[in-house]
Amino acid sequence: MRTPGFTLIELMVTLTVLGILVSLGMPAMADILRNNRRSELVNELLASLMLARADAARSGQPVVVCGVSDANANGAIDVAERSCTGLDWRTGWMAAPWNDADADGALDNGELLAPSRVFLNDDEGYTVTASGFAGSPATGAAALMPFNREGTSGRLTVCDPRGAARSRAVDFSSSGRPSIAVNDSEDSAGVALTCP
Repeated sequence: MRTPGFTLIELMVTLTVLGILVSLGMPAMADILRNNRRSELVNELLASLMLARADAARSGQPVVVCGVSDANANGAIDVAERSCTGLDWRTGWMAAPWNDADADGALDNGELLAPSRVFLNDDEGYTVTASGFAGSPATGAAALMPFNREGTSGRLTVCDPRGAARSRAVDFSSSGRPSIAVNDSEDSAGVALTCP
């Protein structure tokens, strides 16, 4: 009389088939994770720009959105770190009211108030780069103005380890209205995006 169970050969065949299925699914899962992370960064940019636009309209004071650097790596933007990092937003960004004390239209040290929104990017390999900033108070800084005054227009490009072919961008007009742009290699109606 035989006892029910698996033979060693049946177990090995099952494990081999399972290993093949898992190895086929891994690249697709990696793409899904990268797409989700890229979407998270794009959504955070949109949320920051929309909040800045709403804050400017509500308070009657300009709001600046710009790249920041958490120099002491404490997970917060301290008073000493309240300055814009230029065109490189890879480490994060903030939206902060701007008190142009000397009314020169340029963002000087000490003119940014406490940020209303901060996002710190802790994922290596994902970059956010500013370009085409017209009417900017500082290099790579977006100014959203109250009372339908013209602010900054520009593009923020989000790139992941897969390169420009999979990049996305957030374009915003001088009225502060953002829109998402897709790379033309992925969509025939897209735009030509480049990554650093």
